[in-house]
Amino acid sequence: MRKTLLVFPFILLIFMLPLVKAQEINSLELIVDPTGYVKVIEVVDLDNYSVVNVVPLLAKDVDALIVVDGKGNPLPYNLNGSYLEILGNSSMANITYYTASLTSKMGEVWSLRFNSNVSAKIVLPEGAIIVDLSDIPLEIAKNYIVMPPGNVSVSYILPPPSNTETATSSTSSSNLTVPTQRTSTTRSGNSSTAFTSSTSSSASNTRALKPVSTSTSGGNGLPLSALVFLSIVIALTGGLWYLKTKRRSSNEMQKVSREEFERKLESLNLNDEEKRALLYIYERGGRARQSDVRTDLGIPKTTAWRMFQRLEKQGLVRIYKKGRENWVELRF
Repeated sequence: MRKTLLVFPFILLIFMLPLVKAQEINSLELIVDPTGYVKVIEVVDLDNYSVVNVVPLLAKDVDALIVVDGKGNPLPYNLNGSYLEILGNSSMANITYYTASLTSKMGEVWSLRFNSNVSAKIVLPEGAIIVDLSDIPLEIAKNYIVMPPGNVSVSYILPPPSNTETATSSTSSSNLTVPTQRTSTTRSGNSSTAFTSSTSSSASNTRALKPVSTSTSGGNGLPLSALVFLSIVIALTGGLWYLKTKRRSSNEMQKVSREEFERKLESLNLNDEEKRALLYIYERGGRARQSDVRTDLGIPKTTAWRMFQRLEKQGLVRIYKKGRENWVELRF
């Protein structure tokens, strides 16, 4: 009788094991917004024989959580910290959510950090310049990279907004919709999500705009010829100012002799590779393409990214984009 009582709990435990099973992510994609919000898309293969499938999320604080099966039907779930407990009987789950806890910003440099057991596709904002990577990417495309599994870290900087983008933002908001309220999760799987999109406000602003007269003359406006002449004068003035500023910065760099510059480098806490790179840029008038520095000095691409990120954080250089090239300019 006693043996039967001792064996019974173990038999019950064996029957309960299939009820709850932890699942791993099958595919992972992260779409990064310029504001730092990240849209995460996880695809997970579920166990049909388990009542509850436990799926890890990349963060605890998530918004707009949506869980559907392969046909797009919602699945019941329960959110428990950074783990998602999916209920019911399904072979696959498509999980989508937003989070702001994966990114951080220091100065002009944004950093995206997370841990994954599978390779991750990362779509960065348009025009983003990658300055540091935790590992060599598995794939590099025009608008995304694929990072290997592990502790992933991607640092990048965003280009300054152009005058056209600034003017547009004053009359219309961003096209990207970012959720600002938390999603309430229930065991029924229905998520009540609140978004604050600027589409309606943009539409109302568009309706409120009045058509602008395109006549060449008349009324209180200037004739078209006067506007063209004024535009030419402004463009020439801006071009002359740019050339004058560029020549002044080049002359200031030439005032410092090579010996003085080398003494300045020795006074800084730099390694030999950093000194060689800064001296290379100095010899080319204070600015050079990042690719030229890597190629001529024989520095690997990832090493160069990390080196220039350190130098920029110390205020010694400025990294900016010119055309499709990353340029490095001395700042001391």
